Amino acid sequence: MSAAHRLSHTGIAAGLLAALTGGLTWPRVPGSIAVATGPDFPVALGAVLLLTLSALAAWILIVIGAGLARVRVPGVPRSVGTLLFTSLVVAAGSTGAHADSPPHSLDGLPLPDRPVVSSPVDAPPRATVTVRAGDTLWQLAAQTLGDQASDADIARACRAWHRINRQVIGDDPDLILPGQVLTVPDAVRDPA
Repeated sequence: MSAAHRLSHTGIAAGLLAALTGGLTWPRVPGSIAVATGPDFPVALGAVLLLTLSALAAWILIVIGAGLARVRVPGVPRSVGTLLFTSLVVAAGSTGAHADSPPHSLDGLPLPDRPVVSSPVDAPPRATVTVRAGDTLWQLAAQTLGDQASDADIARACRAWHRINRQVIGDDPDLILPGQVLTVPDAVRDPA
């Protein structure tokens, strides 16, 4: 099979595909031009892709038409040239067929909202306690738990108090100083 013969089959296929593509996309070109400059990025991107595809189809048909009009390629039957020319005319004529219909929306499914992460600003303020002279973590934990708390409950609560206030207290939970502002843990039960 010669290169000219393979090229003619490729040219035929490209011309038919370009005519079909042009017939489907050209009616939407006017609406896509307006949408391409809009604020919605996914819709604008779809419009730009549609315009690019339309321009590519037109370019292919122009090149094939110009080639058929000026040069007779040996081995390509005249019926192929007639078929390509007819498809060019049909594709050009189909652009006016849908001119009165509104352009189809390129909107797809709505994009999901961005995930909202609650920030400390949105969270309700946490209770705090200002350390007074003579206070201990054990005493503060016992006060928050009430009279029914066992020693094991108070020990777990002390660990929770220390864990949440480590930056204020430091590494030694037995050393708290008057004037320090400690955050009361939400859950005073320690999982460990």
